[in-house]
Amino acid sequence: MADWSEIDGVWIQRGAREKVLASLPRNVIGLIEEIELFAGTQIEFRDKSILLSAGETNVGVESVFATHTHAYISLPDLDSVNASAIIHELLHLRRYWVEQVPQIEATTNRSPFVELAANIDNAVEHLSIVPRERDYGFNPAPYWNKIVEGYWRDFPWLEVGPQDRRMRCLLGWLSLPLIDSNALAIDIRARVASAGLLADAQKFLVRIQSLPSKVRIASAVFRFLQIPRNNFELVVLDIRNRKSERRSIPEH
Repeated sequence: MADWSEIDGVWIQRGAREKVLASLPRNVIGLIEEIELFAGTQIEFRDKSILLSAGETNVGVESVFATHTHAYISLPDLDSVNASAIIHELLHLRRYWVEQVPQIEATTNRSPFVELAANIDNAVEHLSIVPRERDYGFNPAPYWNKIVEGYWRDFPWLEVGPQDRRMRCLLGWLSLPLIDSNALAIDIRARVASAGLLADAQKFLVRIQSLPSKVRIASAVFRFLQIPRNNFELVVLDIRNRKSERRSIPEH
């Protein structure tokens, strides 16, 4: 591990931060400085080689990991920095640290719950984050057209039961505001209608977009998706005081 150093229990590549910052436009660096000034700590960067060696398979996309003490952004390749992807992860981090928006997390380390919590939280957060990317000069729609098309490619997901199929349809419907392909939107609408879920999906998105807080959104999500909430919780990161707070997801 000669090229790595340990920071707060996290292995970080030496020189990675400097290499990434040198590749970013000024407005993206400005967001990094804003977050770091608030937090009183640096955001670190690293490539995903250490995750690959640990058995992680989803190493082809950028991701942010944040706690109440530190945060780092993992990149597929430090030699090919994608500023658009980094601004996306920084906007996630800004909401978690600066705005102290709670995250939906699993109360257990069991894989199905951890993955589901991450999927739900991302689906909800992207409604706020993706439009903000345009403020920094990026157009996220082409990326999301591709991602959303891939999500629906295997519909109607015959390998799962009716409850999981309904959940996938409703969560997938939350991505419609992120795309700009009218043909794709029409196709998704037809698929959801064929499953008899169009009215539920439309009502779900309207409700989520109308609610003023992540706490109320989380409550509505679990009600609409018909998921027991006892395996999930809300986590608020108080980076300035280096502490976190865990809260139950309230009944609707």
